[in-house]
Amino acid sequence: GTFVVSSLGWAVASWRSSGTPILALAPGNYDTAYKPGHDPLRDSLNAFVSLFWKAFQFNLIGFAIVTCLAVAVVLWVWRPHQRSGALVLLGAAMGCLVELAVFTRQFNGALPHDIARFEAPSMLACVLFAIGLLWPARPRHGEPATASRLRGSPGRSTAAMWAFVTVALAGLAVLTFGYSFSYDSRLLHKDWRRGTHVMEGSYTIPDPYPPDVRAAYAGMNKKVPRNARVLAAVDDPGLLSFSGFTFATLDFPGAASPPPHLPLFSGADAVVRYLRRQGYEYVLADSPTAFGFYNRAQWQASVKSFNWTSHQYGRYFLKWSSIVDSLEHDQRFHTLTVDRLTLIDLR
Repeated sequence: GTFVVSSLGWAVASWRSSGTPILALAPGNYDTAYKPGHDPLRDSLNAFVSLFWKAFQFNLIGFAIVTCLAVAVVLWVWRPHQRSGALVLLGAAMGCLVELAVFTRQFNGALPHDIARFEAPSMLACVLFAIGLLWPARPRHGEPATASRLRGSPGRSTAAMWAFVTVALAGLAVLTFGYSFSYDSRLLHKDWRRGTHVMEGSYTIPDPYPPDVRAAYAGMNKKVPRNARVLAAVDDPGLLSFSGFTFATLDFPGAASPPPHLPLFSGADAVVRYLRRQGYEYVLADSPTAFGFYNRAQWQASVKSFNWTSHQYGRYFLKWSSIVDSLEHDQRFHTLTVDRLTLIDLR
């Protein structure tokens, strides 16, 4: 009940934007025909087990879940008065493993760390619940001292219970946060020194965008008609004018688009018809020779990759690049260029 209530706002927003309350587990505007999202070479049981194990091992996420399972079993045996909590923890940990298996199957074209990051919030909640059960607590008001959570059932060794609690708490902390301790401490020290220098005025925060990039986007913002609807396939959409016109970003070509989805492999004319039906009047594209996301050379190399997913990414990006080239050279469409950016009028 708490989960449903706390997720309701997000589910409504997901439904409005994507047509499903549980994006990305259940496809909404995600195009299920998008080949890099699903790798047929991973449909075998051996491939599934291999990918599951890699995601399981990533940042020790699976080992933290298994530790929660062990904690639940020990609490069930040694602390009869905490069996209800142990049962909840057992169900949560088993649910995390099932969830990891579902994510592995649903996103079998993804890399292990991408699968693990979807699993991480559930794993963290499970670990925190386990820590809450293990944490020493005084008896509640009016509760006899024998009911303390540090005391096991009659005949059990309190010393052994203390040892288990200590080891379990330390183990959960290391499994959950071990990799990040040293990294975060160095990062904190670096940020502390930088923040101190900023306040002292001895450090200037650098502009992440080179002057020529800012100038190109500023020039293009002046060229796009006010209140126009634009599909932007550019590296730095944050530099586009949010108040001057409406735009959507392409990101990975063909990965996510409103139904019936971007007909990328049906040719330039089909893409233009689709975009017009969606209300888009312009396409704004980055130069295929500029360094960045839409650079053609990197995707030509990707097509030659032995990795199936990388090969498919290359196919989609190169197809988009060829469509942009076709539109730029089509006499029916007016185009204008500002440095690395090209605006194509689809009206």
